[in-house]
Amino acid sequence: MTTAKRKQSYRDRAAYMREWRKNISYYENHKRELLKKYRNKWIAITNQEVLDVDKDRLALYDRVLKTVGDKPLLVTEGREK
Repeated sequence: MTTAKRKQSYRDRAAYMREWRKNISYYENHKRELLKKYRNKWIAITNQEVLDVDKDRLALYDRVLKTVGDKPLLVTEGREK
């Protein structure tokens, strides 16, 4: 996706950040269940749901970026910190 198309899709940076924070909140609110299911794996979250999981972070990114485009995406490692 070109930069111009990305800007057209998410012109409102504040709206993008609100959606991204919702993904973070989803992870924090469901962390216990997610860790049981996806411990030591990378978790991709968008629209407040798990989109995909993989042990390889780069492979996960390659797959999910094709799916989500410019939508807010959280990729985090399923482990206690």
